Amino acid sequence: MDTNQRTPERKLREGDIQSSIAHLKKAIHIQPDYMEAYNNLGTRYMALQDYERAIAHFREALRLDRDAVLAHTNLGLAMFILKDLPEAEAELRSAVRLDGCSAKAH
Repeated sequence: MDTNQRTPERKLREGDIQSSIAHLKKAIHIQPDYMEAYNNLGTRYMALQDYERAIAHFREALRLDRDAVLAHTNLGLAMFILKDLPEAEAELRSAVRLDGCSAKAH
């Protein structure tokens, strides 16, 4: 894990989601193709129950890497929460197809 990723994780452990979001946005500004930062930003918005914003970040992560299992899983969970069951199922199936050992997707 590089320095750009350690700070947001530390802030999240400290319960400071907003600072974690700010650090992830800064990382994306520095490296716009940082797929993991988009996925992690989506998880922060999920924690804040801002599902639409979370979905947008998961989709951006998947635009950067169609095989990102965690992004498919997280997008599927967000869609499930919003009761978009067909989309949730499609994303979770994609995660399982890419990584049959993905317990979250099952």
